[in-house]
Amino acid sequence: MLANLLKYELTKKWRSMRYIILAYGLIEIILLCTLKIASSKSDMTHLFTASENKMGNLGFMFITGMIFYFIFILILTIMPFIEGIIKYEKDLAGKQSPLELMIPAESWKKILSKLITAVCGTIICGIIAIASVIIFFLVMSNFDKNIVDLILRGLSTGVNFSTGIIFIIISGFFEYISIFTLFFFCIAISKWITHKKKTSDIISVFVLAGVIAAIYFLQIQVDKLPIATFTLYGINTNLSTIILDILIFIILFIGTSFIMERKIEN
Repeated sequence: MLANLLKYELTKKWRSMRYIILAYGLIEIILLCTLKIASSKSDMTHLFTASENKMGNLGFMFITGMIFYFIFILILTIMPFIEGIIKYEKDLAGKQSPLELMIPAESWKKILSKLITAVCGTIICGIIAIASVIIFFLVMSNFDKNIVDLILRGLSTGVNFSTGIIFIIISGFFEYISIFTLFFFCIAISKWITHKKKTSDIISVFVLAGVIAAIYFLQIQVDKLPIATFTLYGINTNLSTIILDILIFIILFIGTSFIMERKIEN
């Protein structure tokens, strides 16, 4: 059942994201062409050197276009997160599609499928965002050999995953899904209290602030009593903090599942 639910979520995510990605690609191509035209009238050496206080020589049109180019990259990167939160809120409000209502599944499977789908969407958008940055520097530098060599070295380092890089990636994804689960938990509580959108949105904000404050307080207390302090791949941490983070994720996940199963869907 989890496989069917995950397949449905991924298909639904692709159908909604493909138009966003297409629109993003068209906008970035237009901006890149505009920037290339503007750069032909500007001194581009300051963009790829350590020269300071000379950004004005690039021209107002180029600087404005460059800002918008990277703003759209940022928007694409955070889009899966925002869309995932909005979709979850709509699902709890009873706005699921008829096909989704026909898939009988436990609440924890629904939550897990949404988390996996969000991570997959984030990975895809992240790859596109990185590619957009690389293309920008390649095009703006006229494929300068030094820039190309620098990018190739960076890509080769990323492809040859070391244990440290794998650890950082896993830690990053764990923090990401933990934040997702935190938002799910707060939305579930608000929908349990009321289904009125404006009221539930306000309640979600207050619950989010309260939970964050509680987690921060617990982290401070746990840091005072470290079980074992150590440095892992250059990151100072302690075992008690790791255990607390895992426990918080489990509690939020189980709590969200319980509220959905017993208080909202029944």
